[in-house]
Amino acid sequence: MGWRKLNFDGSSKARLGKASIGGVFRDHNAEFLLGYAESIGRTSSTVAELIALREGNEAADKFAQMGHRLKTPRVWHHVCPDEVLPFVLDDAEGKIILRKR
Repeated sequence: MGWRKLNFDGSSKARLGKASIGGVFRDHNAEFLLGYAESIGRTSSTVAELIALREGNEAADKFAQMGHRLKTPRVWHHVCPDEVLPFVLDDAEGKIILRKR
C-alpha cells in the first residue's frame, strides 16, 4: 500500500528513423498520477527505451545531483527541497522537461 509504479516505453519507426518515448505513473490503486510523451528525433529503439526511463526519473535525478553536496544521508518528508520542487511540480502537471542531450 502507498507505492507508485512507473511504466515507460520507447518507440522507433525504423523506416522513418523517428523515435519517441512515453511513460505513466500509477498509484497502488492503479490510479493515474502522471503521464509523459516526447518525440526524441532519430535513434534506435534501445536508446529510446533508456531515454524514456531517464526522463521519467527527472525529479529523482535532481535529488541524486544534490547528494554530491551532502555530507550525510538525507530524507525529506512532506516538504520538497526548493531546488527540486519545480521538477516535482512540472511532473505533477504533466509538463515535459527537455534536457540537453
